[in-house]
Amino acid sequence: MRILFVSAFYPPHVVGGWEQLVEDINTGLQTRGYTTQVLTSSYGTGTAYGSESGVQRVLTLESNLHHYDRLQFFWGRKRRQRCNLRHTRDAINAFDPDVIFVHAMWNLWKGVPWLAEQIRPGRVVYYIADDWPYAPDVHTAYWRDPARKAALRLPKRLLATMALRMVLQEKRIYTLGFEHVLCVSQAVRENMARHVGISRDRMHVVYNGIDTDRFVPLCSLGSKKGNGRGLSLLYAGSLVPHKGVHIAVEAMAILAQDPALRDITLTIVGAGHPDYEARLKEIMRVDRD
Repeated sequence: MRILFVSAFYPPHVVGGWEQLVEDINTGLQTRGYTTQVLTSSYGTGTAYGSESGVQRVLTLESNLHHYDRLQFFWGRKRRQRCNLRHTRDAINAFDPDVIFVHAMWNLWKGVPWLAEQIRPGRVVYYIADDWPYAPDVHTAYWRDPARKAALRLPKRLLATMALRMVLQEKRIYTLGFEHVLCVSQAVRENMARHVGISRDRMHVVYNGIDTDRFVPLCSLGSKKGNGRGLSLLYAGSLVPHKGVHIAVEAMAILAQDPALRDITLTIVGAGHPDYEARLKEIMRVDRD
C-alpha cells in the first residue's frame, strides 16, 4: 500500500509534538513494508522550496508563525493558493497513493486536503488531535479582533470587512467532506460531532501509543521507597493555554493544602507565548504568598 502523508510541519522543522507523531507513524508504517511519502510546508528550510528523500517540503503556510502580515493577505495570496493546489496535484499524481493521510493542518490552507478529496474520493483519512476543523483560521482570528491602537481601529475594521468576506467565500468553496476520521480521544470525537456535524459512526478513536522500547512502566524499575523523596511530576512541552499547564499549577496549590501531599513537586520544562509564561509565573507567585 502507498500512503501519502499531508502535514503542515514535519521533523526536524516542527513547532510541537504532533509533527513528531506524524514522523513516528510514518516510520512505523515503513518498517511494516508500506511505501510512504510526505507532503509538507517549506517551514524551516530557509528556501522557497525544499525536498529530500520521501519528503516534499513545497507547500506555503497561510501566515508567518510569529507575526501576521496584513499586506501578505491581500497581496499574492491567490498566487500562493494556486501554487499549493499545483504542488498537491503534482504530488498525488506522481506518487499515486492508495491512501492520503491528513494530519496536522494548523496554518495550512484547507484547499490542500480539499483537492486531495477531489482527486482521491473516499481515500482521504483525517487524524484529528486538536480543533483545527472548526477553530477560527489564522486570518479570521486576526481580522475579527480590533486593533490595539485606537488610531488603527477604524482602518482595520474597514479592511476586516473585505478580508472576512474573502475568507467566508473560500470556506464555502473548499468544504471538507471528512469521510474517514480518526480521533485521538473521545473528547475530540464528541467535539467534531458537535461543531462539524460529522456522524459519530464515521469517526473512530485511536489513542496515542507508547514505545515500550523507550519508556517502561515504573513498577518494572523496582521500588523507589526509602529514597526520601516525594512524588515528582514533570511537564515537558509547549507553554500554551490549550495545554492546560495553568490547571496543573493551580492543582499543585490545592494539593499543598494537605500536609500529606506537600512533598509532591511539579517541574515545568518548555517555552511558549510570553504572556502565558508571565501568567504561569504570576499564578505560582500568588500560590506561594
